[in-house]
Amino acid sequence: MTATGVTAFALALGLLPAGGVEIDKYNPIPTCEGRKLEPRVERLLRPVLLSLSEARRARREWDTAFETTFRRLLRLKDPDALEAKVALMAYYVGEHYGEELQNSFQPSTKADSLIKRYKICRPLVTFEERLSGIVVLRTLYDQYEEEQKQLASSAVVKDPDCTGVGSWAPSMAFVHLKNAGITDNDKLDFTKTKVVRLASEKIGNDLYRQLHRVTFTEKSGRIIEVITSNDASSQECSMSGVEVYVVSKRLGGTR
Repeated sequence: MTATGVTAFALALGLLPAGGVEIDKYNPIPTCEGRKLEPRVERLLRPVLLSLSEARRARREWDTAFETTFRRLLRLKDPDALEAKVALMAYYVGEHYGEELQNSFQPSTKADSLIKRYKICRPLVTFEERLSGIVVLRTLYDQYEEEQKQLASSAVVKDPDCTGVGSWAPSMAFVHLKNAGITDNDKLDFTKTKVVRLASEKIGNDLYRQLHRVTFTEKSGRIIEVITSNDASSQECSMSGVEVYVVSKRLGGTR
């Protein structure tokens, strides 16, 4: 058995720490038992990790060799490079480099799948004994997943809710009715006003055309029903004027 094989065997049994790497105590990531990094992926990751380890041992905050190998990996766009980048996320490369690493690939179903697999544990490499000085942790994986959750949440934009009795459409409907001499403040019982949204269609970036049925009740019991049409956004219900159509008679259906 080679020296690398002995190291890997000892690591798998938990007899040795992960070959020189230091496991972060705040957000640790364990070493996979019996799982090694695929050779095609390790080939891309090896020069980056070895130059990083050398820089750490020499206490160099900036290292030409690491800078060169790191940038070379980031420029690659093939599937093996994507997996190598995801694997590298388990190693602390510094906050700035870590941010660049995350931004070097687009979120995708493939990336999501790799993140979920690699965050469970860190696969062994054939040069474990040469990784002294490097900290391993789960932080970048957690950050990626949290960012994706936030993006998914913000992408679900609900239609604006402008159904309050004091909102733009019913308020302007009353103004139009009053100006037309159909009713006035003294006649209406505002506590009985009802607003129902009939439709909401997206017509632009955060812009919706909405139809509401507004029912006013006078103190005498007389009911005045109107249909309103206006534009609204997630920030404002008053993105346009309000068109008001007075319903003279309802035929069929229920309220």
